[in-house]
Amino acid sequence: MTRKLRLHIEKLSAKPPHMHLTQEVYDAAARHREAAALLDVTSGWDGKDFAASIKTADILFASLGFPQDNLAEVAPNLKWIFVPSAGVEGFMPFDWLPDGVAFTNNSGTHYPRAVEYAAMSFLALNNKLPTVLTSQRNAQWNPVFSSEIAGKTALIFGFGQIGRAAAEAARRFGMRVIGVRRSGAAHELADEMHPMSALPALLPGADFLLIAAPSTPETRGAI
Repeated sequence: MTRKLRLHIEKLSAKPPHMHLTQEVYDAAARHREAAALLDVTSGWDGKDFAASIKTADILFASLGFPQDNLAEVAPNLKWIFVPSAGVEGFMPFDWLPDGVAFTNNSGTHYPRAVEYAAMSFLALNNKLPTVLTSQRNAQWNPVFSSEIAGKTALIFGFGQIGRAAAEAARRFGMRVIGVRRSGAAHELADEMHPMSALPALLPGADFLLIAAPSTPETRGAI
């Protein structure tokens, strides 16, 4: 009989409640008997007793903030680290990651919400909603004119999952999409795609600039 995999879930009380794996979540997972038969699960909070819990773990599920020092020594069986966030800049550089351990993130899980958020933002800015709300808060009537959004240009810096979601939202409104990413390779959601070196020349022609690039040494200070 194949032994069960050991999964350790490290939780952080500083994270928002919706990111906590509660007893209700555990109970729901336990109802999936096929998966439950494959795993032995332990959990902890804020690094307390982390070394003891991770010692025999094959898999670690954790947000940024779990103890990373000497992980190869304290977790000799570790094969996979999964983080629930899309961004990984907080984990860089990966010199702490033991050789042979896979590291995966949650990229793409927020795509539908990112489309909605980008759509909301484009419409709010095009209709000068911040100005309207300021006038409302000050009990003032200041007529504000805005033109339709179709035909305007969205410049999207970073064309990963979030950037592509913004491009999808923009195209639904009939906007022109110009993308900027490291490779400069074409993409079906962009009318044009350029490498990062073209960014300064593209900025003057943009009606909207959406920054979806990861925070790396290469991108910091680009805008």
